[in-house]
Amino acid sequence: MPPVKAGPAFWRWLVNKLPALRASVTRPDPDEALLDEIVERLHAVDERLYFLAGGDSDGPALEFIVTAEGDLSAFPVVERLVGEAPTVPGWVFVAFKQAHGCDFVTRHEGASIDAASAWFQPLLADGELGLRLACASYHDDLEEAYQFAAVQALDGVLGEFVAARVDYVEVVKTPRDPAGKGFRPLAQLPEYLAAIGAAARS
Repeated sequence: MPPVKAGPAFWRWLVNKLPALRASVTRPDPDEALLDEIVERLHAVDERLYFLAGGDSDGPALEFIVTAEGDLSAFPVVERLVGEAPTVPGWVFVAFKQAHGCDFVTRHEGASIDAASAWFQPLLADGELGLRLACASYHDDLEEAYQFAAVQALDGVLGEFVAARVDYVEVVKTPRDPAGKGFRPLAQLPEYLAAIGAAARS
């Protein structure tokens, strides 16, 4: 856990930066120096913490999301830090990346995963839950980039807290007749995880 005073000190600093952050996230050329400075301040609380900021600039509030990037050991730190956040008009402070359906495309260093057309295949063995994620654009020479993009896509479909239940992910090219080969639409993944969770508790 971070020192008791670390969280409040971070929020006091951030509140003064929020006008500049709002300007940064609502324009096409974000202030990279400011974003880097926020990450540095978060790392002063705990080096496992990162953030996302954004939302509808015409809406009632923008979001500042504190994330552990799926690192379970840092989840209590995220919860405590966000629990210490102040109330600031025009901003909502959120613990963990939230689920937002499948209407999005994740891109990373040339890799591209369209969640709406992706498929998954459960891989259950030795008490671990793995997923084989299939997307039409997959290329072997971008394996690492697709691996990273797949983890980010799962955060989007499931939310970071639920996605942490997945122990590992493999990425493959979508085969012909994916349903016939045991794949399911990625949009069905939240329902699938809820079902196996209920079965485990019964």
